[in-house]
Amino acid sequence: MMIDMQVDSKEITEKPKGNDKLFEVRGRVLKKENHREITNTEELLEVLNIGKSFIPSKLKGNSNAKENFVETNLIILDVDNDGNEYLSIEDAKQISVIKDQAIAIQKSISYSKDKEKYKIIFLLEEPICDHDEMKRVYEWLFTKVPGCDPSVNQSNRLFFGGKGIVVINKNNRLARNEELQKKKGEESALQVVEHPLRTLSKTNEFFEAILSEDKKRIREQFYPFLESIDRTSSKTIHEGLLKIDLKELLDERKHLNCLFHEDNNPSASIYNNEGYSLYKCQADSCGFFGNLINIIREVKGRKLSYTECFNWLCQQLDLCTDEYQEVLDKRTGFFDTVESVAVIEGSRINSMIRKKLVDIKLVYEFLLSHIHFDSEKGIYCVMSGSLIAKLINPQNISQYQVNKWNKLLSFMTFLGIIEKVKDSEAPEAIVKYLNKLQEEKQQAKRTSLYKLFPLDGDVGKNIVENTSPDLDKFHFTFGEFSYALVKACYGQEVANAIFPQVLRIDYTQEELNILDYALEQLNGQVSVTKEYYGEQNLISDVALNLNLSKKRVENFLKANRGYFYRYGYCLESMTKDTMHALNIEKGNRRLAYIKLHNMWEVRKGSAVIPFSQTIYVKNVGSVRKEPSEFR
Repeated sequence: MMIDMQVDSKEITEKPKGNDKLFEVRGRVLKKENHREITNTEELLEVLNIGKSFIPSKLKGNSNAKENFVETNLIILDVDNDGNEYLSIEDAKQISVIKDQAIAIQKSISYSKDKEKYKIIFLLEEPICDHDEMKRVYEWLFTKVPGCDPSVNQSNRLFFGGKGIVVINKNNRLARNEELQKKKGEESALQVVEHPLRTLSKTNEFFEAILSEDKKRIREQFYPFLESIDRTSSKTIHEGLLKIDLKELLDERKHLNCLFHEDNNPSASIYNNEGYSLYKCQADSCGFFGNLINIIREVKGRKLSYTECFNWLCQQLDLCTDEYQEVLDKRTGFFDTVESVAVIEGSRINSMIRKKLVDIKLVYEFLLSHIHFDSEKGIYCVMSGSLIAKLINPQNISQYQVNKWNKLLSFMTFLGIIEKVKDSEAPEAIVKYLNKLQEEKQQAKRTSLYKLFPLDGDVGKNIVENTSPDLDKFHFTFGEFSYALVKACYGQEVANAIFPQVLRIDYTQEELNILDYALEQLNGQVSVTKEYYGEQNLISDVALNLNLSKKRVENFLKANRGYFYRYGYCLESMTKDTMHALNIEKGNRRLAYIKLHNMWEVRKGSAVIPFSQTIYVKNVGSVRKEPSEFR
């Protein structure tokens, strides 16, 4: 075994501040004399333990840029614990891929007991010599280890020193199984079904109209054929388009010079097969074969899938089923109304939807362009976070982006804007397609299927009248919106119906211990004689009794405030109005948990009313504008 690394000649005790200091460390690490050839695991652990900065790759030249990468034996995950998901070292050691395949954990230079920052070290069975393959290994590990920094996704980067190591098993190796062994050529093998992208060798009015994206010009080209197309269903529309005579539409003869390559002798032909008009080029260098949708897709640079191209053409020609047209028509009014509701003060849904509305509308448009129709006129969409990330920026697809868009799809499902479909409720043909897609792409988890429906008044009213109060009760914010919390508040069946498999991450044992002990404290302390329990007091008591850092407990309990509402505890600011509602004479103005005498209600004097009614409207001396009604 030979492990090539660049190791700093000096130790540093804190992370460099400013570009000058950073460049100084990087320049020093890259010096030829700082190249190390490590021959065994003990020597590697010794290097990691001394706390010097390093680049765990073999490089050519004096740069660690991608083009200078030669090979690496090490994959290093970075855990900062800056987000809502806190992963302690002890919890990390229990994750199977770390326990079975990582050799050590290095405490980062910014490590502290209150906030554990560290790096997880994997030693490969054999070196990786392809930069893209290396990044795929990182992407795969991100799906196995929650809370990793997605920007740390390559081994030719600079890693700063640390504060010692925790050895897991020096004999562990990261196995390059089938999921990781896809070589560069093999990765694209399934995709090389199509010929390389072709360009038009000549143009005409039809192609110019398609490329112009001008709806009026496109309709003019198809106008003579539209009346004969049956609009009963998506299937009849599709068949109608494919039966349009390509000779008439393209204004070409039966035998013609191919449209997609320089052709001195006619090598292409247009012919009819069982009523469908088809185009075929006989030249070996081209070989294009397809129907109208295939031709338009090729002309548009193959930027759209077949389904997307069909949907695009239908929208240009206003050839939509009544059901799909209703979905298209109602979306604008729905989102306009949500915007008007979102600017009104008074509900947590305001900030959540207001901040995410632009992204929600963007994703909804992606969904509309990836439609599959079934025989019952249902409108379905195959969508995932990775596909959205690819559509937005195909050159920069990170695990962070994938998780972000998966989470947004789950949030849209939670709001009732879309519906995540179970296999048992999905059309058989689409389930077969999804299974085939999973097999071809060798996916560990299958892409989700969503159903679209008209966003009418009932959907909007449900958001305002039902979802909004729930967001208040369970103290949801988008940052804290997770599978574990939704499962705790609503149950596993609801959580599974909302989140795709890749986001189904439960609480760790330590987190469950925190919740259990906190609930035990609330049950024991809050009674008829003591109506409330200060949140900071609860945090301190839990941290002290479980021997955990206060910051760790504080971050977790604040992110999971809604958990306690399920057990009859409401978190409120101890204002004068709140104390008056609870008949409390004295108290501080900090947040406190209140015992609800009924799960949704508290006492006010001798009457029992919903507590939210006593605090819902904030009097700021002005008349509140009423929201637009959902129609």
